[in-house]
Amino acid sequence: MHGTRLVCGAKDGKIIIWDADTKEIIRCLSHHTDWVTCVRFSPDEKRLASASRDGTLKIWDVETWELVFNIDDHQGKVWTVAYSPNGTKIASGSYDRTVRIWNAATGKQQTQPLSHDAFVSSVVWSPDSRRIISACHDGQIYFWSAPTGAQLGSPLHAHSGIITLLAISPDGELIASASLDRTARLWSTSTRKPFGRVLQHASEVGTVAFSPDGQLQLKLISTSNDKTVRIWDVESGKQENSLEGHTSGTLGLAVSMDGKRLVCGAKDGKVIIWDTDTKEIIRCLSHCTDWVICVRFSPDEKRLASTSRDGTLKIWDVETWELVFDIDDHQGIVGTVAYSPNGTKIASGSYDQTVRIWNAATGKQQTQPLSHSEAVYSIVWSPDSRRLFSACDDGQIYFWSAPTGTQLGSPLRAHSDIINLLAISSDGELLASASMDHTARLWSTSTRKSFGRVLQHASGVATVAFSPDGQLVATGGVQNIIFLWD
Repeated sequence: MHGTRLVCGAKDGKIIIWDADTKEIIRCLSHHTDWVTCVRFSPDEKRLASASRDGTLKIWDVETWELVFNIDDHQGKVWTVAYSPNGTKIASGSYDRTVRIWNAATGKQQTQPLSHDAFVSSVVWSPDSRRIISACHDGQIYFWSAPTGAQLGSPLHAHSGIITLLAISPDGELIASASLDRTARLWSTSTRKPFGRVLQHASEVGTVAFSPDGQLQLKLISTSNDKTVRIWDVESGKQENSLEGHTSGTLGLAVSMDGKRLVCGAKDGKVIIWDTDTKEIIRCLSHCTDWVICVRFSPDEKRLASTSRDGTLKIWDVETWELVFDIDDHQGIVGTVAYSPNGTKIASGSYDQTVRIWNAATGKQQTQPLSHSEAVYSIVWSPDSRRLFSACDDGQIYFWSAPTGTQLGSPLRAHSDIINLLAISSDGELLASASMDHTARLWSTSTRKSFGRVLQHASGVATVAFSPDGQLVATGGVQNIIFLWD
């Protein structure tokens, strides 16, 4: 959840944990004897669960990486595992045609095995942790009481092929299912009837996920072997967009002011530009050799800046899509970029613990690197383009003179954990910071003192934005809820 550790299971039975900042291996766990099929952190991230084709479910202590529980009660491959939202239980699904519920603290089985007619491929919990919903290779969805293990009614005959994945809406009212029958479908969890129409793909559907858009309308995003990302309106069931062209996961996203162009970066190092009206690819830029993390238009939209894990900042001409500048001065991943409001400068932030300011017209560095104590995650400019604000992995906010690169006073110790994003009010008087310490906070840019109360959340805050008039602040995070604050 903090983005500082990456855990991956492999076919050789190993689990490797990386430090996301240094890219170094923290630990290699080799207790499984066959493919590791699924890994999941507990909600508090103190434990890790791993499932394997060797028929075991293993629970690990995240601080020591010692094995806490080795559960081998399943009689077949364990394919899926999920912690309950309240963190007290674990559900595992297996090719032995059962789901089993475990006490997360003791590792003991809580109920009798929950029997299915076929292999279990996916398990999700209701938000209140009282229901489990499971999916099978025979296309059926089962509903269960988590406290008792009792089956709640008959299975739902949802698909004509294997169900690959389930997702549940933030309010628990809808289930989405993805299937090898080339469809994704929505179901009411209360009535168990189809909600809206069938979401048809040209090939097998591998994943589904819910997402609220800017107007708080629920959207469903589905990905498929047909190499498309499709966006559906949940209420109408209509496909809003199908963006084709990427062959890997996507990261950076930018939309032109007129809404006519959508730019998306991907893990394969490509930047693809779509025409949002025709849904056709305008251009595919493939100059990066690693993930493209961030893309930003210049204020006049004549240039596009892209940053990458390959350590480069690239500037593109939007009319010709030719590469204008290829800047490789950073000594680490370049994670964020921002044009100054007047369009004359570009600031880039990196895992090399610096912010660098560039002349937008020449691509030349304007000042000495602006040094930080940790990796830089976010940058914003003051409206007059004379000050720069940057946020770090260690929860500090730095203030800088843009013309000289001089640090303006000591860093502000704003949060006790990673700052994910900064935002600035339209008048430049307030900064908003979103952090993994479960809070968003407001700060006066003149006094650097806290403004108003702490905006408390139940989990990490990923994003923050001011309304155009500065009267409202919006925050969002891993709770899948957008909050509006006066």
